[in-house]
This record gives sequence, structure tokens and C-alpha cells, in this order.
Amino acid sequence: MLLIGTLCAQDKKTDTWRDDLDYVVQRIEIMHPDPYAFCPREEFYKSKEELYNKIPDLSEVEIVISISELLALLNDGHTRWAFEKSDPRWLNQTFHLLPIILYPFEDGTFIMASIPQYKELVGSKVIQIGKMPIAEVQTKLGKIWSHDNKYGEKKFLYYTLGIAEMLKKIGAIPDFSPDFSENIGNIELILQNEKHEDVITQVATVPFMSMAKFFAGAWYPLGDSGLITINETAKNPLPLWLKNTDKSFWFEYVPEEKMMFLQINSLNFPHSKTEESPFNLLCAQFFEALDQSAAEKLVIDIRANNGGNHVELPLLKGIIARPHIDRQDKLFLITGRVTYSAAVHFATVFRRYTNITIIGEPASGRPNHYGAVRSFQLPNHPYVQFNCSIDYYQDSEPCDFNIINVPDIEKKMTVADYQNNIDPVIESVKDYNKIINFVKYISRGT
Repeated sequence: MLLIGTLCAQDKKTDTWRDDLDYVVQRIEIMHPDPYAFCPREEFYKSKEELYNKIPDLSEVEIVISISELLALLNDGHTRWAFEKSDPRWLNQTFHLLPIILYPFEDGTFIMASIPQYKELVGSKVIQIGKMPIAEVQTKLGKIWSHDNKYGEKKFLYYTLGIAEMLKKIGAIPDFSPDFSENIGNIELILQNEKHEDVITQVATVPFMSMAKFFAGAWYPLGDSGLITINETAKNPLPLWLKNTDKSFWFEYVPEEKMMFLQINSLNFPHSKTEESPFNLLCAQFFEALDQSAAEKLVIDIRANNGGNHVELPLLKGIIARPHIDRQDKLFLITGRVTYSAAVHFATVFRRYTNITIIGEPASGRPNHYGAVRSFQLPNHPYVQFNCSIDYYQDSEPCDFNIINVPDIEKKMTVADYQNNIDPVIESVKDYNKIINFVKYISRGT
């Protein structure tokens, strides 16, 4: 009888998850304008069928991650497993995180921050996780999380590099059965210290929510967050772009450079056509300050902007109305891997209608892209939610099939830059004329 009961339970689990898998695909096909724009339907359905057949042998965690991997084939970063909207109690019981934050810089992946217990690891270069070299880990993790391009892949490594169950899925660590009383949940890392010596260390995982609180809205944690950060002992003061990461919209005039710096960290402002809307009022305050200053350059920084709503028109119109600022050598936009969704729309629109020069790291979204997500929960497992794009935004030319918004001047950040509070992008703005003259000199030589 016990065997029969076990088999019945297994059959029910298989049936409910297969039903939910069908539901995810059917729901996306109804909601999404063109789900197979970047992936042949036949290829997607072949992978879906393979997952369908594997479900009896997979745990619940493995099924959810496998559905995430399936949706990643669609190459739409908005259409994905919405872990941030899934039930936090289920997440906390089911997933485990490393209590450190890893970040892929231009010169390698380093530990950017940690809880105080592992402060001696902060600043170390990551060579290997478990039995897998870090480059292979990142490549394999990129295949199980939805993104538009390789910069979106890099962006979400901020999360996925620390999720133990995903590391198990790709084969980096062995069977993962955390038991915090016996430290079975430890994960082995091979790190490189400041002396370039390889060091093997064990890091104990923690329940999901105890670490996830540090990720909420903060792509670049600071020392006052409760974490030990890589740059908190820097001799230089925080660079402008890290001064007010908690503010959606703020600006500061830099008199020694005759430069106005405007940072927009979020576009989560309500849609409104009235002059009294929050974004309109902020823009009015900004232009008043700009006109009263002696600014000869305007820098708009959206490198940490993950999106929101399309509210940019008051700012766009105000800049166009100031031709002394709307020039390639006067108007600059900074983008980065976090720049996504409505922030990519912002960048594309400004590139199209102004004379702006874009500097920094490429954004994580396409110039023309799908977005405006709606979420849905699984009928049999309502604690798991997914996002799906419902609109298509043709912000660039119809024939623009680029998957990357390439900056005019590409500038990426090294670990030394971040560790010492140096902003190489602002330095490029300051040196813009030198860069242009050098390019002209090189061009004449060829």
C-alpha cells in the first residue's frame, strides 16, 4: 500500500507540473506579440518536449529552473521566471544563496561584497566555483536565464552566480543538500588573492531571503547596506554615479568642469501629460538649475537604470530647446549593463532625436524590443510566477535588427576602477575632445 501511495503521489506531481508547463507555453503564446521572433518554434517545442519527458525524474526546484532555461531560448529578457514576484516563503524554503556578491568586471570576476563573516574574501578574484572554471560557470548560467544580449547575460550573473541550486543545475557543484547544522551546504571556491596566489575556501550558503534583501533595487551595494564592500576603504570619495543610488532622479553641478551631472536611476514615474506630473516637475527644477549654472556640458547617467515607464518627453523637449547643449561635444549619455527596458527606450530615443554622445558599457536591451511585462502564476503551483512581454517597441528604425545598443565611445570598468572609486566613463567625458582629435589623427594616417 505504501508503494502504491508513493507511486500515486509521483504521478500527481508529474501531471501537475506537466499541466503547468503547458500552461506557461500557452499563456506566453497568447500574451506575447511574437514569442518566436528570435527562436524557431520547432526548436522551442523540441526542448519543451524534452523537459516534459524529464519531469518525473526532476525535483520541483529542477523543474522551475528548467522552465527558466526553456524560456531563455526565446531571447527576450522580459519573458522569464519572475523569482522576485514568486512567494518569498517558498523561495526561502527552496533556494539558497552564497552570502557574497560576485561581479564580472572587464578584467575578471571578483567578490564585490559579502556579509561581515566573509569580509576577508572581498576583493578576491574568482577562479573556480566547485569543480568548474568561472568562465564556464558564467557561460552555462547564461543559458538558463532570459536575456536580450550578452550584456543582459552579464547583468543577471549578479544574481545567478550566487544561487546554489542553479550552480548544481549546471554541474558546478555536486548534489546540494544544505544542512546548516552540519555545513553540508558549503560550496568550495578557488580564489586569487592580492598576491596572485590561489586559495581554496569554503563558503556556507544561507536561506534565500536572508541575502536577497541586499539585492532589492541595489545593483551596486554600498558600505551602509550591511555588507562589506570592495570600495569602502578607498581613499577617493564616492564617484558621482554612486553617491545617490537610492534616488530616482537627482542632479549636481560640478563647477570645476563646468558640467551638470543628471542621474536617473529609475523611470518608475507615473504616466501623465500634465505639467504637474512628478517627472515634469523634476525636469522643470532641473532645467531651472541648468539655466542658472555656467554649465558647458550636460551628462545624463542611466547606467544603473533598469527601466520603468516611457516618461522622457519633458526632458527630451527641454534639451532640444537648448541648442547650445544639444551638441555632440556638450551632451553625453552614460549607459551600462543594467540599462534596460524603458531605459533602453530612453537611450534609443535620445540617440534618434538629439546630438547626444553615448559613452560607457552597452545596454542590456535591443534598440527595438519586446516589453511592458505582465505576470501570471502557475495554476497548480501558484507560488511560482512568470513574466511575459505584451508589447513591441520600435524605437529605432524598422530595419534596425541590432541586439546591442553600441555606445559611441565604449568604456568598461575594471576592478581597480571600482575598488578605488574611479569612474572611467566620466574621465572619458572630460577627455572627449582629446579622444576625438586622436581618432581624427588615426583616420588621417590610414
